[in-house]
Amino acid sequence: MKKSGKDMNKAIQHSGGHVGGNRGASRTNDLKGLSSKRLSSFVLTAISVVSVFVTVALLMTGTVEAQVAPNSTFVTVDVSPPNPPTIPADQITIGWSTGQVQKGSHSIHVTTTAATPDYAMVGVPTNFTLQSATQISYWGYTAGGDVDVPDEIFLFLDTDNDGEVDVILGNHWGPPGTGSWQQWNMSKGSWFTVDPRTGVTIPANISDYCDKGYKVLGVAIGAGAPESYPTGGVTVNVYLDNLTIDVDGDGNPEYTLDDDTGTIEVFCETINETTYCASIQDAINAALPGDTILVAAGTYNENVGVDKSVTLQGEGRDVVTVAAANPESIVFDVTADWVNISGFTVTGGSRGILLYYADHCNVFNNTLSGNGWGIGVYGEIGGGDYADYNTVKDNIILNNTHGIWMYKARYNTIADNTILNNTGKGIHLDTYSDSNTFRGNDIQGNNYGIEIGGPQEYPCSGNVVNYNNIVGNSVYGVYNSPYNPRLDATNNWWGDATSGPGPVGSGDNVSSNVAYEPWLGAPLELPGHYETLGAGTHTVDASAEADTKVTLNLTRDTEIYVVRYESQPFPDKPFPDKALGKWIDIHVSNPDAVEWPIYIELSYSDAEVAAAGIDESTLGLYYYYNDTFHRCSDTGVNIAENFIWAYVNKTEATGSASLVGKEFGAGGNPIPERVPALTPIGIIALITILSVVFAVATMKRKKSK
Repeated sequence: MKKSGKDMNKAIQHSGGHVGGNRGASRTNDLKGLSSKRLSSFVLTAISVVSVFVTVALLMTGTVEAQVAPNSTFVTVDVSPPNPPTIPADQITIGWSTGQVQKGSHSIHVTTTAATPDYAMVGVPTNFTLQSATQISYWGYTAGGDVDVPDEIFLFLDTDNDGEVDVILGNHWGPPGTGSWQQWNMSKGSWFTVDPRTGVTIPANISDYCDKGYKVLGVAIGAGAPESYPTGGVTVNVYLDNLTIDVDGDGNPEYTLDDDTGTIEVFCETINETTYCASIQDAINAALPGDTILVAAGTYNENVGVDKSVTLQGEGRDVVTVAAANPESIVFDVTADWVNISGFTVTGGSRGILLYYADHCNVFNNTLSGNGWGIGVYGEIGGGDYADYNTVKDNIILNNTHGIWMYKARYNTIADNTILNNTGKGIHLDTYSDSNTFRGNDIQGNNYGIEIGGPQEYPCSGNVVNYNNIVGNSVYGVYNSPYNPRLDATNNWWGDATSGPGPVGSGDNVSSNVAYEPWLGAPLELPGHYETLGAGTHTVDASAEADTKVTLNLTRDTEIYVVRYESQPFPDKPFPDKALGKWIDIHVSNPDAVEWPIYIELSYSDAEVAAAGIDESTLGLYYYYNDTFHRCSDTGVNIAENFIWAYVNKTEATGSASLVGKEFGAGGNPIPERVPALTPIGIIALITILSVVFAVATMKRKKSK
């Protein structure tokens, strides 16, 4: 699929503002002449750098280990006065490259699109004590532009061992010339310090900070516009590489930033009641395809363009929010294949997450609220590319105009989502959106639960809607356009156990052109457990979802789905014995691929058995067939390990040759009445009976000899 022609939203600058300029363009070794404008910008730089890297540094504990390859954090900033600095910048980029390399496979490339006051920086967490023997070096290659490198390096010092940055120790050295690698080490350039609380900046001798027990919590290198940049800014085209930190000067560096580790970290930190966040967009720009971007807790005001195959992993949707800086644009605009997005609350955009003719993407464990669409799975408008083979799973999609909108989308799986109180459509399909699977979703409180539209000339076909709770949607639970083939919407809970969906029953309405029978007789406890299995023997562990394990042998690929009901799925049908209150459904897509019987274990607790009043020794598994439950022919209980077991044959599992799902219940006999205590005469009689039994057994053994 060709992606290069796609439009990608520009990242919107963060309103918090931070990270400042390059001390070096004036090529001076004396900081005493700093103007008030430059001092102000430098203070902002210092505070910003601390905000980005102090959290990283706090993650590093314990002793220093040799040859640590730390994960990097990338930052860009627009530092043009009189406006406050803003993150990210839009005319400078920094990131991993395979272009000019001094050592290894990758270097860090900093470029500008035009003359600009923007600045870029990369930092890594450290945890070492600064010594006079410490050796730090890195390399720079100037390919063009107005800035020569190596340029600037920053050390973040904790001078009182409280885990916080107290002093930023910086150095500038800018060799003139282009076209060759130049190395900086600690003996070159001029050192200076800035107090991150007061902003006081003074020249410094690094020897004054060595051998005092001061910890270095992080190190950063950067390049870009100085505070004294000329009108219109500067251009940058440089490479940075092979940052090494040899703590004790023995020639074996404890830290090396030489190659892409595969992980980039994005941090958000509050300092002096002001919150500073790095940019998710900066991390994406810096990443190579296949990298993982870890986003720490915080609120990020951005519109993010994802144009390469990366994994975006938030610390958790309860603690990481990405809010649209531009509410008329998309929060996450995905235009690449094989993208994973998880662990975010996404809000405030025209679209929350848009997969725009992207394939094989996974969107899971997010909350999408307050957007025009929560999630869009969209083929190319006016072109021939589709959005195929994506998975949207375990998301909470609520209070948007529409929950999920699909257009020219095929072979996608929409599973185990909560799609709630969207004012328009919970899920909408349109225009050749074919062969999509909707399974295990809670679809409630929307105008339409699922609407499958499409004009007559662009029908939607082959979609399957099974094992969902579709309840309380005001107009239709499911609507299928008459221009589409008949929709398989069997085995869903519609809110009415007896008569099913409306208009016949009192459950959610379904339109004509929808097959909805059989329906489920009780709501499902979602999510269920789903796997696609190949030929061979498998044990499917659905303990977390349904207290169930299933072992089966297959001759070819088969799907299995295990789910638990909230209550008895046939409430008007009597249970033949005492019910334990555990009801499960096992769906196998291809019964003919199963070598019967299958083996099932259903776990329970002692408290559940006691509450049901069942004699534990009589527990077994029951299958539903012909309007009643029947005890399986080969079932029993493992009292020591608290599970019911059963070998279930094909007839018990299907009732016919085609399995569309099978309901099972657990139960047994009531606890028997207490036996009266034995009288002395009864005890004598019991002893007599036992003596006869033992005598008979002894005689049998003698005869066998």
